[in-house]
Amino acid sequence: MITIEKFNSKEILFESANSVVIRALRQKDNVPVVLKIMKNPYYSTKDLAHYTYEYNITQITDLRHSIKCYELIRADNYLALVLEDIGGQPLSQWLKLKKVSIEDFFEIAIKLTQSLQELHDSQIIHKDINPANIIWNSKTRELKICDFGIATVLSKEKLDTFSADHLEGTLAYMSPEQTGRINRTVDYRTDLYSLGVTFYQLLTGLLPFETQDPVELVHAHIAKMAVPPFEIDPTIPEAVSRIVMKLISKNTESRYQSCFGVENDIQRCAEEFAQTKSIKLFPLAQLDFSGSLQIPEKLYGREGEIEVLLKAFKNASEGREELVLVAGYSGIGKSSLIQEIYRVISEKSGYLIKGKFDQFQRNIPYFAFIQAFQQLIEQLLSESEQKLAYWRDKISSALGTLAQVLMEILPNLELLIGKQPAVEKLSPKESQERFNLVVQNFLISIAQLNHPLLIFIDDLQWADLASLQLLSTLVSNNEIRHVLLIGAYRDNEVDAMHPLAISLQEFRRVGVDFQQLTLQPLKLIDVEQLIAETLKREASEIHEIALLCYEKTKGNPFYLNQFLKHLNDEKLIYFSRETKYWEWSLEGIKKQSLTENVIDLMVRKLQSLPKKTQELLKLAACIGGSFRLNTLAIISEMSPRQTASELFFALQEGYVLPTDPTYKLIEAAEDFSVPYRFLHDRVQQAAYSLIEENRKQEVHLKIGRLLKAKLSPLELEEQLFEIVNHFNFGLELIKEPAEKSQLLKYNFKAGQHARRGNAFETARHYFTVAISCMSEDPWTEEYDFTFSLYHELSKSQYLTGDNVEAESTFKLLLKKAQNVDDKIKVYLSIIDFNILYSRYSEAIQAGLTAVSLLGIILKKEPGLYDVYKERLLVEYHLHNKTMNQLL
Repeated sequence: MITIEKFNSKEILFESANSVVIRALRQKDNVPVVLKIMKNPYYSTKDLAHYTYEYNITQITDLRHSIKCYELIRADNYLALVLEDIGGQPLSQWLKLKKVSIEDFFEIAIKLTQSLQELHDSQIIHKDINPANIIWNSKTRELKICDFGIATVLSKEKLDTFSADHLEGTLAYMSPEQTGRINRTVDYRTDLYSLGVTFYQLLTGLLPFETQDPVELVHAHIAKMAVPPFEIDPTIPEAVSRIVMKLISKNTESRYQSCFGVENDIQRCAEEFAQTKSIKLFPLAQLDFSGSLQIPEKLYGREGEIEVLLKAFKNASEGREELVLVAGYSGIGKSSLIQEIYRVISEKSGYLIKGKFDQFQRNIPYFAFIQAFQQLIEQLLSESEQKLAYWRDKISSALGTLAQVLMEILPNLELLIGKQPAVEKLSPKESQERFNLVVQNFLISIAQLNHPLLIFIDDLQWADLASLQLLSTLVSNNEIRHVLLIGAYRDNEVDAMHPLAISLQEFRRVGVDFQQLTLQPLKLIDVEQLIAETLKREASEIHEIALLCYEKTKGNPFYLNQFLKHLNDEKLIYFSRETKYWEWSLEGIKKQSLTENVIDLMVRKLQSLPKKTQELLKLAACIGGSFRLNTLAIISEMSPRQTASELFFALQEGYVLPTDPTYKLIEAAEDFSVPYRFLHDRVQQAAYSLIEENRKQEVHLKIGRLLKAKLSPLELEEQLFEIVNHFNFGLELIKEPAEKSQLLKYNFKAGQHARRGNAFETARHYFTVAISCMSEDPWTEEYDFTFSLYHELSKSQYLTGDNVEAESTFKLLLKKAQNVDDKIKVYLSIIDFNILYSRYSEAIQAGLTAVSLLGIILKKEPGLYDVYKERLLVEYHLHNKTMNQLL
């Protein structure tokens, strides 16, 4: 048994791979305590951060019904939490010793509900309510909640999780939304679901879903209905059974909305049972008021569109490749619509991957596809060893010797299939075809009957040309099956000459079968239903306020949600403790001086945040819709810990969402690259608009300079496109020749990266910017580099169809070339150019001119004599030569 100085250890209560829980006496005052000790004396910064977080969250307020944490100590090389000991045991152990009587159930249920209400009143969501985290002293009848290791003080969370083995919490008690597989955020109602599962176990001795398989358990929480407790044990009153079943409803809106409502109904059952030994059925949740505005997350007025997506996924699951495009204004609900089918993917054991193009990262080739494919690799890496070996063999076999082609854009693929050999260098056109083939084979190897694949690509209006070409290739391949590809875009930003519009026209021309959904604003009847369900009122009661909200927001769902929250913040919608109803001020709402632009509203809300938080959001908006803590820390010139602390105000308001649970470990912020994302593009745009227009170039340039100065060479390589884009935005402000020369090299390198990824339009952009950074006489000052740059530009020009510019650049190169070798390089490119456009006569002429520079004179149209002569020369040189001599 581990011993800690100044404590007398008495007995081990629990032991896991990482920690041991010991009952002990504190020597200085003989107070009984419980020590939660990190078993490894060489604990990491992350371990310390976890324990510090758990300690800090219990210090937020005086929680009478939760186990107190007296101190966090480091003694004898061990890390330990000193916890209150109430002389009880975990409810999970007590359940093994006896069957719970209905009277004991009522007592425990009421006390547990009161304890949970105290947490929620303190703005704490526990996220792991289960019998193991409930301490019960059956003698003193005292009950307290413990273990706050994954609790959160955010009002909502929506973390990205790829594997059932990597979820936060105890899976058997986990709410559907906490699994991360449905389109719902996690709020305090996740605890009410776990409370219901705990009640279920107390009453029946069983869990609602007994399977040990994590994937099956996730599916059960999402889609299966549990057997009501009174059907398992007829002695359980049906009224109590109904309370439990309401708590474990799949949809948060169908559950109890407060612990107060649960306690009231259980108290009623307890009193009636004590008097009559029976309980009559009664309407549940009559006094169920949370007092906080909860806008339902379900979709309104989108039933037809949801049906189309469900049918498309069904077709894909059965073996087809389906393409659905969803169009509509920003905030109209495109992403929310698509997320509605997430739960059916889980039912089919499918894989969901998603990527999003960014308005500030348009020059990064395959930006959204890379995000999506990286997610897929991360999901596969999180599988069991057996499954991992299966996928490794499957993908390796599909990609063969060409895997390195995909690794150019997906370096983390090496973690899955290992290091791969280099590939043969091909002409640009052949390279493009090879790249497309490899991506197709990769998807074919993944998508199967028992593992359908959904690829969601958002904001296609910001896609680079290479990505649109890849999309075209994928949807044109009949061998890709079991794949549903959904693309979303803002149709108001796509005119007839937009690259996306041209791509869609080409789809129609070649007969690509796809469905187009165009989302319209909500109708007044939909707005009425949403507000009625939000305010728990009849539709007839809320008609006037619904009409006002509809007129203000024009039925835009995102704007409507934000407007309702704004009205609640301004106390124009409020919960009356006297009447126990939601009330509102029509006159106050009418006076709201808001435009029809949601960005104006978001700007006002962001401006209410602390100044330092606003500054961080401005910088984050320059990075993009998603960003990482370490990057934000660098460009804000603060430590990661300070950055995380200041950013936390935006997290609390829900304007920025963490996508990984490490956001809680502020103490170890230096060691983590915590990912965040803005709630919505409109929030990012609002934050960006806070930067004065005449300072935007300056801000981007400063960001580029700070990243260049602070990142390691490897990080610079990984973030090359982002850094170059920031510098290019502020190019006009760069005056120092040395810095301009450095930017010239960076753009050249970015162009080469883009060209290797077959993103020729993007490559051309970077080469063009590089040329604009050159000195007045680059051909004299730096001939070799200048030649290489213009040569790269010429290839990107003809590969993007600008033949006139390409021919002009070829002429310039031939004029400036200082040696035969360089002229030969140009002629080889001219040959490739002419072959690409089937101009074979011109290609032959370029070849003849090239070899003439080497002293070889060939006729353009040789006769039989010339051919026979050359054949004899070849035979002469091959005479008596062995294979080894020739090699």
